[in-house]
Amino acid sequence: MPDIPTLTTHRLVLRAFHARDVEPSLAMMADAEVTRFLGDGRPLARVA
Repeated sequence: MPDIPTLTTHRLVLRAFHARDVEPSLAMMADAEVTRFLGDGRPLARVA
């Protein structure tokens, strides 16, 4: 796997996605207030 650098500024840290990011990401993508600005505007549901 390639080494993904971390970029840091005074206000922002951009880093590689980690396994611990999955749950917060899923919660964010299920929020209608967030997804109304993304794609077709519909929240995403977790597929079991």
